[in-house]
Amino acid sequence: MTSWQEAVFSLCLCGVLTGLVRLLLPSGNWQRIGQTVTAFLLVASILHIVSSFFGQTIHSSIPMNSLEPATVVSEKGLDLLEQATVEQTHHLALQLAQQTGVDASNIRIQTAREHNQVSVKTVTVTVSGEQEAVTTFQKALSHSVGGEVTVERREKK
Repeated sequence: MTSWQEAVFSLCLCGVLTGLVRLLLPSGNWQRIGQTVTAFLLVASILHIVSSFFGQTIHSSIPMNSLEPATVVSEKGLDLLEQATVEQTHHLALQLAQQTGVDASNIRIQTAREHNQVSVKTVTVTVSGEQEAVTTFQKALSHSVGGEVTVERREKK
Protein backbone atom coordinates (compact mmCIF):
# COMPACT_ATOMS: atom_id res chain seq x y z
CA MET A 1 0.00 0.00 0.00
CA THR A 2 1.16 3.53 -0.67
CA SER A 3 1.35 6.08 2.09
CA TRP A 4 -1.85 7.79 0.82
CA GLN A 5 -3.73 4.51 0.91
CA GLU A 6 -2.46 3.77 4.42
CA ALA A 7 -3.56 7.22 5.59
CA VAL A 8 -7.06 6.85 4.13
CA PHE A 9 -7.37 3.32 5.54
CA SER A 10 -6.29 4.54 9.01
CA LEU A 11 -8.79 7.40 8.93
CA CYS A 12 -11.62 5.09 7.89
CA LEU A 13 -10.72 2.53 10.54
CA CYS A 14 -10.59 5.24 13.20
CA GLY A 15 -14.00 6.55 12.10
CA VAL A 16 -15.56 3.07 12.21
CA LEU A 17 -14.13 2.35 15.68
CA THR A 18 -15.37 5.71 16.96
CA GLY A 19 -18.85 4.96 15.59
CA LEU A 20 -18.90 1.54 17.27
CA VAL A 21 -17.90 2.99 20.62
CA ARG A 22 -20.61 5.63 20.35
CA LEU A 23 -23.25 2.97 19.60
CA LEU A 24 -22.26 0.97 22.68
CA LEU A 25 -22.43 3.92 25.09
CA PRO A 26 -25.39 4.04 27.49
CA SER A 27 -27.72 7.04 27.22
CA GLY A 28 -27.54 10.01 29.59
CA ASN A 29 -24.46 11.70 30.99
CA TRP A 30 -22.17 8.83 30.00
CA GLN A 31 -23.24 9.16 26.39
CA ARG A 32 -22.38 12.87 26.27
CA ILE A 33 -19.04 12.30 28.00
CA GLY A 34 -18.25 9.35 25.70
CA GLN A 35 -19.17 11.30 22.58
CA THR A 36 -16.94 14.19 23.65
CA VAL A 37 -14.01 11.89 24.40
CA THR A 38 -14.38 9.93 21.16
CA ALA A 39 -14.65 13.17 19.17
CA PHE A 40 -11.39 14.41 20.71
CA LEU A 41 -9.71 11.07 20.01
CA LEU A 42 -10.93 11.12 16.40
CA VAL A 43 -9.64 14.65 15.85
CA ALA A 44 -6.33 13.80 17.53
CA SER A 45 -5.87 10.71 15.37
CA ILE A 46 -6.68 12.68 12.22
CA LEU A 47 -4.14 15.35 13.17
CA HIS A 48 -1.55 12.68 13.98
CA ILE A 49 -2.01 10.90 10.66
CA VAL A 50 -1.97 14.12 8.66
CA SER A 51 1.06 15.56 10.47
CA SER A 52 3.06 12.34 10.18
CA PHE A 53 2.25 12.14 6.47
CA PHE A 54 3.40 15.71 5.82
CA GLY A 55 6.47 15.15 7.99
CA GLN A 56 7.38 12.10 5.88
CA THR A 57 6.83 14.00 2.65
CA ILE A 58 9.05 16.90 3.68
CA HIS A 59 11.85 14.70 5.05
CA SER A 60 11.78 12.21 2.20
CA SER A 61 12.13 14.97 -0.41
CA ILE A 62 15.59 15.93 0.92
CA PRO A 63 18.31 13.65 -0.43
CA MET A 64 20.46 12.49 2.47
CA ASN A 65 23.74 12.73 0.55
CA SER A 66 23.22 16.47 -0.07
CA LEU A 67 23.49 17.48 3.60
CA GLU A 68 26.78 19.17 4.44
CA PRO A 69 28.05 20.62 7.70
CA ALA A 70 27.52 24.33 8.05
CA THR A 71 30.54 26.51 7.54
CA VAL A 72 31.16 30.17 8.20
CA VAL A 73 33.07 32.14 5.60
CA SER A 74 33.61 35.54 7.22
CA GLU A 75 36.11 36.28 9.97
CA LYS A 76 33.39 37.94 12.07
CA GLY A 77 31.21 34.86 11.70
CA LEU A 78 34.09 32.66 12.82
CA ASP A 79 34.66 34.91 15.83
CA LEU A 80 30.98 34.61 16.82
CA LEU A 81 31.02 30.84 16.30
CA GLU A 82 34.17 30.53 18.39
CA GLN A 83 32.64 32.63 21.18
CA ALA A 84 29.46 30.51 21.16
CA THR A 85 31.51 27.31 21.21
CA VAL A 86 33.49 28.49 24.23
CA GLU A 87 30.34 29.58 26.07
CA GLN A 88 28.55 26.29 25.39
CA THR A 89 31.57 24.23 26.42
CA HIS A 90 31.92 26.27 29.63
CA HIS A 91 28.23 25.80 30.43
CA LEU A 92 28.48 22.06 29.67
CA ALA A 93 31.47 21.70 32.00
CA LEU A 94 29.59 23.42 34.82
CA GLN A 95 26.51 21.24 34.24
CA LEU A 96 28.52 18.03 34.22
CA ALA A 97 30.37 19.13 37.36
CA GLN A 98 27.08 19.69 39.14
CA GLN A 99 25.68 16.35 37.94
CA THR A 100 28.74 14.39 39.04
CA GLY A 101 29.10 16.19 42.38
CA VAL A 102 32.41 17.98 41.84
CA ASP A 103 33.24 21.64 42.31
CA ALA A 104 34.63 23.03 39.05
CA SER A 105 36.55 26.27 38.77
CA ASN A 106 39.06 27.90 36.44
CA ILE A 107 37.71 26.42 33.21
CA ARG A 108 40.05 27.14 30.29
CA ILE A 109 38.94 26.32 26.75
CA GLN A 110 41.12 26.41 23.67
CA THR A 111 39.54 26.18 20.22
CA ALA A 112 40.88 25.41 16.77
CA ARG A 113 39.83 26.86 13.42
CA GLU A 114 40.08 24.64 10.38
CA HIS A 115 38.38 25.02 7.01
CA ASN A 116 35.95 27.70 8.25
CA GLN A 117 34.87 25.55 11.19
CA VAL A 118 35.50 25.87 14.91
CA SER A 119 36.17 22.91 17.19
CA VAL A 120 37.22 22.45 20.81
CA LYS A 121 40.91 21.59 21.01
CA THR A 122 41.51 21.40 24.77
CA VAL A 123 39.56 21.92 27.97
CA THR A 124 41.37 22.31 31.28
CA VAL A 125 39.31 22.35 34.47
CA THR A 126 40.37 22.65 38.09
CA VAL A 127 38.07 20.55 40.28
CA SER A 128 37.69 19.39 43.84
CA GLY A 129 35.77 16.39 45.04
CA GLU A 130 35.98 12.66 45.54
CA GLN A 131 38.33 10.85 43.18
CA GLU A 132 35.55 8.69 41.73
CA ALA A 133 33.39 11.76 41.02
CA VAL A 134 36.34 13.56 39.41
CA THR A 135 37.01 10.55 37.17
CA THR A 136 33.33 10.36 36.18
CA PHE A 137 33.34 14.08 35.44
CA GLN A 138 36.45 13.80 33.25
CA LYS A 139 35.04 10.87 31.27
CA ALA A 140 31.69 12.61 30.75
CA LEU A 141 33.34 15.85 29.65
CA SER A 142 35.75 14.02 27.30
CA HIS A 143 32.86 12.14 25.74
CA SER A 144 30.79 15.31 25.28
CA VAL A 145 33.50 17.67 24.05
CA GLY A 146 35.55 15.45 21.79
CA GLY A 147 38.77 17.37 22.37
CA GLU A 148 41.51 16.79 24.90
CA VAL A 149 40.28 17.20 28.48
CA THR A 150 42.64 17.82 31.38
CA VAL A 151 41.33 17.82 34.93
CA GLU A 152 43.51 19.30 37.65
CA ARG A 153 42.35 18.09 41.04
CA ARG A 154 42.76 20.41 44.00
CA GLU A 155 42.28 19.35 47.59
CA LYS A 156 39.35 20.76 49.56
CA LYS A 157 40.31 23.41 52.05
